[in-house]
Amino acid sequence: MNDQTASIVLPAIALTIATAIALYSWRRSRMVAIVAVVWAIISLFTARIPFFQNLDRWTDGDIVGFIAFGTVLTIPIVLFFVALWRSSAFQHFMNETPTWVLTATQVYRLTGASFLLLYLRDLLPAEIGLVNGVLDIIVGLTALPVAWMLFRGIASSRNIAIAWNLLGVLDLASAFTVVTLSIFGLLELDPAPTRMGLYPLSLVSVYQVAIALCIHIYLLRRLLFADTGASRKSIA
Repeated sequence: MNDQTASIVLPAIALTIATAIALYSWRRSRMVAIVAVVWAIISLFTARIPFFQNLDRWTDGDIVGFIAFGTVLTIPIVLFFVALWRSSAFQHFMNETPTWVLTATQVYRLTGASFLLLYLRDLLPAEIGLVNGVLDIIVGLTALPVAWMLFRGIASSRNIAIAWNLLGVLDLASAFTVVTLSIFGLLELDPAPTRMGLYPLSLVSVYQVAIALCIHIYLLRRLLFADTGASRKSIA
């Protein structure tokens, strides 16, 4: 996948995700539907900020860009959990959304194949392009089977879903950790993972990654603290 193709495909995927969320939410919560679309549009603009200055190496001033990049990625995650804590309407919406539906959304993680393709073209280091590309594909491919198990109420589905969510968090956290270690010179990578903060790949970071982290953390909280004797409906 070259940059021109990615500039078309990745925004299209982001808008598809936002549209799917909005359509699902519209009759359940108009506010969630509107926020989903607005968040996607804002992400399309913020992703175009050149957080780093070079395509394959760190340069002076990238620390400032890294702080801005981390802030843009973190803000929607913080707002999600603040809303979950403070808004009874949002709490109700999330509580009424089945676990299997939230799990199924992560099929979009198949976009991680773009990382793998960039690695094969020597445009991303193996520590991100290969590792996170493969992990993203695994999470994306297994999202629907795990969702189906939850929907069917299969006995082992809860434990499998917990393990699946932990893998999803590990995938996302490892990528950010690699970028952090690299920019501070604690991990030598060639090329440096600067593309993670440059458009169009930055759109994956500031939009899809933020959504995925919110869903994984929320699901882990739901699954870990669910009553093991709960009904199929409350778990699924």
